[in-house]
Amino acid sequence: MSWWSERPIRFIQTNLREIDLPLDPQAYARLMGEYHADAVLFNLGGIVANYPTKLPFHYANPRILDDLIPHLIEELHRKGIRFVGRFDFSKVNEVIGSRHPEWLYRRLDGQPVTYNGQMHCCLNGDYQQKCSLEILKEALEWYPVDGVFFNMVGYQTTDYSGVYHGICQCENCRQRFGETLPNKEDAEDPVYWRYLRFCQETSKELFHRIRETIRGVRPECAINTYTHEGVDMIRSESNSGLRRPQPEFVYESSLNVRRVYGSWPGLVSSNAVVHFIDFPYRHAGVAPALTARRLAQNFIHGGWMDFYVIGKLDEQPDRACLPRVKELFALHQAVDDWRTGAVGLADVCLVAVDRASPGHNAEELKGLFTLLSEEHVLFDVLEEEALDQPEVENRLARYRLVILPDMAVISPRLAAALDVYVSGGGRLIVTGLSGSLDANGITQTQVGLACLGVDHFERRDQARGTYFEASENDLGVLPDLAGVSWIPMDTPWLACEPNPSAMTCLRAIPVGMFGPPEKCYYLKRGDEPGLIVNPFGEGLSVVVPWQIGTQQFRFPTHAIPRFFHSIIEHVLKLPRSIRFEAPPMVEVSAFTRFADHALLIGLVNLSGQNGRSVHDPLPIRNLRIGISRSFGAVSAQSLSVGELASEPGEDYRWIELPQLELCDMLKIHYLPITEV
Repeated sequence: MSWWSERPIRFIQTNLREIDLPLDPQAYARLMGEYHADAVLFNLGGIVANYPTKLPFHYANPRILDDLIPHLIEELHRKGIRFVGRFDFSKVNEVIGSRHPEWLYRRLDGQPVTYNGQMHCCLNGDYQQKCSLEILKEALEWYPVDGVFFNMVGYQTTDYSGVYHGICQCENCRQRFGETLPNKEDAEDPVYWRYLRFCQETSKELFHRIRETIRGVRPECAINTYTHEGVDMIRSESNSGLRRPQPEFVYESSLNVRRVYGSWPGLVSSNAVVHFIDFPYRHAGVAPALTARRLAQNFIHGGWMDFYVIGKLDEQPDRACLPRVKELFALHQAVDDWRTGAVGLADVCLVAVDRASPGHNAEELKGLFTLLSEEHVLFDVLEEEALDQPEVENRLARYRLVILPDMAVISPRLAAALDVYVSGGGRLIVTGLSGSLDANGITQTQVGLACLGVDHFERRDQARGTYFEASENDLGVLPDLAGVSWIPMDTPWLACEPNPSAMTCLRAIPVGMFGPPEKCYYLKRGDEPGLIVNPFGEGLSVVVPWQIGTQQFRFPTHAIPRFFHSIIEHVLKLPRSIRFEAPPMVEVSAFTRFADHALLIGLVNLSGQNGRSVHDPLPIRNLRIGISRSFGAVSAQSLSVGELASEPGEDYRWIELPQLELCDMLKIHYLPITEV
């Protein structure tokens, strides 16, 4: 087994600047050991070479006094710490770039982009296509590196100040694309969607050539970047941004880790928890409690403990979070033996729609992610691309429920697989405008999924003041809406015509009067349903023809969680492998270790957030975890508390956790029923 896949690793990135050289290899390795690191990410080449390169197109750090790299690797390896070299081929020094204008990215006006003396390079130019491979060969032949990481891969359209420069218009792109390049990112333009697919395919092609180059020099070298193509580890970041809406998504680390492990078996999630606030403030840290929460989410979901700073770790101007990082890295080290061989346990598959797919709606995914997390449902996140494969039916068969969050384009292969899945006894929820577009972003009126029981639909635009109303009969199906029978609906939606086999609930109330107060009443009721339930073969499908996740993400209320709970518990009657009696702000995960009949239960305490501020969480007491009696659980221990008491129930054996601080992990040994 490769070093990177044996168990989750503790990974530290010190993104060194030119002025950070020279440094003391022994002191650097000693400090990484104090933080319990298994691997470090160290700037090796690309924008700046931190070794004495012989290549004329590779800019060398002028502060190099001798060849630091072999001594540093030797010191790290002596402590059992792996060395991963960082490369960035997105830019080239302006002295070199000015000699090779054919390498450069071009704005709409044909001009290149220069930022702090670095010129943006296009993926289709020879610097990335050819020179990058020569740089890799040189570095990997010279040094026994354990892995490589590539920053800013693919097509870059903004600079570090966030200035948007547009789609590259260089001659290399024009020739490879084969038609007129789009001049703006227009979701209504079919050419733009073809261009996005072109970007994906050309990026894949280059990265597979990079992989071949690396494997040809160092076959055991791990490959890490932000895509799943040609890599061993998928990098992502939990970071902050001054221009983003606040508060930020609380489950950011969890989503990053889960979409890797749910989608790409065999690959590793390396989700970097970024120390700094934003590019203009790279030397000031986010709240220590936010850094701790992000790392804790990596921890419970099986991702690497990955921490990223600018400059030397021991010379940070803002060191407030560092004791928390060291503490969590030590906690992670304490469960090394627990994590080896662990496999994720999930009842539900939440599909993440491809970012390059027409109608992509990240808010719907995040809203449904939140609803599932607050319900303490065990679920995987699967990338759409991972499901558009020949073995898709086998992937789906693992789950008791599949959710398509506002998936506007449903491929024929996936539609056919979902029909088979539901017919065989599966459960399916589709939300929002799912199935309303073809592959080129053109509106259609038939979804192509027989299991949904919808013959025809029409798109309706968002109209402020629209509701769905639950009748008395509907409350028999959706009992959690008692007392909240009107649900505000502030998104685009589909007016569906169900076939006779389907049951419908909720009715649309079109926009009425909302002022003055004396005129705030509604006189009209529509016939369009807000929920469609259709039996299909041995299974059941549910259509929610509006964007419940988007609405809950933008403006959380109590109505949508109640509605969602009724669908999960009363309509679909979703079986649960594990149940949790805990507040909604407790996030959970579960893994199995078949070799020694063990379950691993992870918990993170998300309390402590006050609006936009993140503080240390308040202790949560007296949690109960119910393990399905099918496991025959017999004993449990907590990483923080030790042995835990348990008691049998009708369907579950209940384990008591007296207190949860930031995070904890439980190890539960069970004796399968067949062996009792």
